Amino acid sequence: MAVSIYHEKVELPLYHVSYEVFVSDDMDQLRQHIESIYPGLKIDIANHYGGYTAVVTHPTDGVTLMLLINSKERTKGPSLERTIFHECVHLSWNIMEGLGLKADANDNEVQAYLMEELIDNVSRVVRESEDSLGDISDL
Repeated sequence: MAVSIYHEKVELPLYHVSYEVFVSDDMDQLRQHIESIYPGLKIDIANHYGGYTAVVTHPTDGVTLMLLINSKERTKGPSLERTIFHECVHLSWNIMEGLGLKADANDNEVQAYLMEELIDNVSRVVRESEDSLGDISDL
């Protein structure tokens, strides 16, 4: 069976930030692919991971935000949606930290709006990966 990797760079103009979304049915192959793009980078993920979020600092490419989704999660009912939400929480904290924004119980509106954008965008990318990776009908 061939391994498919779907990749899209997503821009968040309001926050002046972009991030990379990768969707694959084989996290080990995806790790190898990303490590080939960024020589010297080592990502510690296993094939059973549902998702993964990382801030990558590369000597020539600078800082890159990555969100990886295992498309096999779609066969586990609500797990795919939960994985997207879970990884978007990590990504939102990374973005906010990078921008010097703080959130707490009394001041979290910026993070709430950011989460809406991230979940919408990552869900869209996962749906668009359907052509490469098979039917994703539960999003």
